[in-house]
Amino acid sequence: MNLEPIVQLTVHNKRFGNSLVLDNVSFEIGSGEIVSLVGPSGCGKSTLLRIVAGLDTDFRGRIRFLHNGEEVDGNVGFVFQEPRLLPWLTVAQNVGFGSDHPEADRPRILALLEEVGLGDAADKLPKELSGGMAQRAAIARGLFAPAPGGNAGAEQGSAQRILLLDEPFSAVDAFTRIKLQDLLIHLARVHHLTLLVVTHDVDEAAYLSDRVLVLGSNPGRILHANHVALARPRDRRDPALTQVRNDLLEVLSQSHAI
Repeated sequence: MNLEPIVQLTVHNKRFGNSLVLDNVSFEIGSGEIVSLVGPSGCGKSTLLRIVAGLDTDFRGRIRFLHNGEEVDGNVGFVFQEPRLLPWLTVAQNVGFGSDHPEADRPRILALLEEVGLGDAADKLPKELSGGMAQRAAIARGLFAPAPGGNAGAEQGSAQRILLLDEPFSAVDAFTRIKLQDLLIHLARVHHLTLLVVTHDVDEAAYLSDRVLVLGSNPGRILHANHVALARPRDRRDPALTQVRNDLLEVLSQSHAI
């Protein structure tokens, strides 16, 4: 896959106190690409997401967002492991939380909720949602959330939207996870998104991704990059997908990362 790079990340090192967490981690993400990060707990996957999101700037290195080869401001949304919906706000208010003009943005908020299957839940409170419904709301919020320095719901110059997801489906049951994975792929295609996903699930990484980066720990380094050259839609029963999964498990096993 030869895609125009829209993210370039170099982390020479990242420390928490005296502990070296990331060491010489460098990769690019292409326009429209779905990239997953897999590896053991503590290898720095979530830290990398925070660096890309601009939530952690205390590292040696550089993060660049590009459009047609020119550096631009990032247009980044974040979906956390837990929905983190504010319990006193309605679903629609949670999705549009970053908006300076919530009433003007309400049509777009409702359209996003319709896309994620929550068209009838806009005025409900989070306590009225199932776990899967709450995570759908979190995904809608990630699609809507303002880019750094930008306004909610507005385009950030010509920068492409990048959605960061930190184990977004780990708290739901297996059937709901499958439905949410397919929803995510659909939304990425419709909204021309680029995705960076942290997951511990190698089946999920193989199914979702165009490329899987395997990280080792102590300190975190990229051990292997697996390009998943399988057309979409993908069949979860496809032996080629099983082989991708087995290859990832082999790398993790050989590196003592599992």
